[in-house]
Amino acid sequence: MYRTRDNRNFCKTHGIRLSGPKLGRPSLAMQSAKEKKQEYQDNTDRIEVERSFSLSKRCYGMDLIRTSIIHVNWRYVSRRISFHSARRRNEAYRWLRRLTTMLQMGI
Repeated sequence: MYRTRDNRNFCKTHGIRLSGPKLGRPSLAMQSAKEKKQEYQDNTDRIEVERSFSLSKRCYGMDLIRTSIIHVNWRYVSRRISFHSARRRNEAYRWLRRLTTMLQMGI
């Protein structure tokens, strides 16, 4: 999303917080620790979401979506996302089972 004045006003009226630098010339004042921490958290969240999209495109073929009918496209994407979520849960379950077995064996 571009940080234009119209978009910023829209987000403000709908209670959406935008992260990033303010419009205009940068101030000479230093950022507070709270602002730096919030900016770091925003970047961390954004990286996690972008990583998930990248993984979906690379491993699950979402870059191959070529449908032009919007409801077919949404259905295709939702199936891919649910498959990706199920696979992640399955991997976490298998890892937890292995860990439990190792702890029971005393390793």
